[in-house]
Amino acid sequence: MSDQQPRNRASDLAPDHAHYHRALGLLLFDTRDFPGAISALRRAAQLVPDDGLTLHRLGLALIETGDRTEAFDVLQNCIALAPNNAAPYFDFGRLALQLEHVEAALPALRQAVALRPDDDEALTLLGTACEAAGD
Repeated sequence: MSDQQPRNRASDLAPDHAHYHRALGLLLFDTRDFPGAISALRRAAQLVPDDGLTLHRLGLALIETGDRTEAFDVLQNCIALAPNNAAPYFDFGRLALQLEHVEAALPALRQAVALRPDDDEALTLLGTACEAAGD
């Protein structure tokens, strides 16, 4: 039995269970199967569109496959759903900065630092964004 068969069988048995699709997406993400993760996480997000964890990982998987434009939109939605979680703010801010959307990066990175003031990486990236904005 191939490793795809149990996955496909489980999907056939639970096509409308977001929890299954999210768990599968997270597993595939962790094994660096980003296209598979995107597929599973998209299905989970269709079933439960306000799940911040699902959207965060979907955004990160999209970044890994080079679809930074869609990742930008997904992570922007994610930060609206998870206002007390620094990680989506940081990842959105980093991506916005890479895309040269400094005006979007600054508030996201400021919020990431506000939520995790001891995060050296967020502080450094905020400094980079401030410099790019001329602050």
